Amino acid sequence: MDFVPPGTWNYDPQYWEWCNLPDTERIEEARRLYALAGFSTDRPLRLRVLFNSNNSIKQVAIAIASMWKQTLGVDTELIDEEYRVFLNSRRDTSRWEVARLGWTADYNDAGNFLDTLRSASPNNDARYARQEFNQLLDRAASTVDQSSRRNLLQDAEKMMLSDYPILPIYFFSSKRLIKPYVIGAKVNPLNRLYSKHLVIEDH
Repeated sequence: MDFVPPGTWNYDPQYWEWCNLPDTERIEEARRLYALAGFSTDRPLRLRVLFNSNNSIKQVAIAIASMWKQTLGVDTELIDEEYRVFLNSRRDTSRWEVARLGWTADYNDAGNFLDTLRSASPNNDARYARQEFNQLLDRAASTVDQSSRRNLLQDAEKMMLSDYPILPIYFFSSKRLIKPYVIGAKVNPLNRLYSKHLVIEDH
């Protein structure tokens, strides 16, 4: 899984090095690291997971907590809050160890996602702070050449993923019904269709 969605302009998604490992090997490594960190079935890791009230979000949280429990023995407390309350609680890291967050881009560019994890960003609820990451984003922001800029942003995402400040789970998706005589509709990551691109074919 990557952080920047597939289909983003001028960008190739980055992945964890182990993304192609079969589940059995992933689980084996997770259990090894869990034990190395000092946790076991007798001394389980305890996590508070904060999320805003929403049925689909809650179902995902329950599923993840169940997987953690079954695979590692993690004890999870789910904290379900009304959205306005959640907005305040997510900034108080004394109230949670894991918080569910989402991001919808304002414009079609990888930087719009990666900038949320800058050290000084108000959206950086993960409190991620790595100067090299910030520097790569700064260099990308001042680079005109599209190829060089893409490489800098990809290096930044790869670096961030290796630090694990966040765990991307899924991308938002949408569906559209388009009559076969409507020509010019193009799928794009922002899910925006502009009428100036559409043509009604005679039939």
